[in-house]
Amino acid sequence: VRVRVDPGRAAVALTRAYEGGEKYADVRGAVVSCLPRVKDAANFVLECVECLASPPSSTNPAPAASSSSVPLIQLLLEALSQPQGGCVVPAPRPVFAATDGAATEVTDPVARARAAEML
Repeated sequence: VRVRVDPGRAAVALTRAYEGGEKYADVRGAVVSCLPRVKDAANFVLECVECLASPPSSTNPAPAASSSSVPLIQLLLEALSQPQGGCVVPAPRPVFAATDGAATEVTDPVARARAAEML
């Protein structure tokens, strides 16, 4: 059963955990392990990124522009790219690619389009 998780509250919780001294890898691991149980997980991650990247408001309680925003945004995007999270599939990498790392592609077309708009 997949559950709906409020991205603003999740962003606040992740910020508190990270700023409270939890290790980057531990927080990322927790996110990856939870993603298979989250409804629309790829969109959830992107909504969390938007919360962390936007100024706080009545609809977005996340403490944006804190010292942990950038690492947490990277952490969330890394979690999204992990196959264990169930949001991506392996993708072919062009021969001329700048890295030898494995490439992945977000499987949800709506989330993929949303991510493209963010960039």
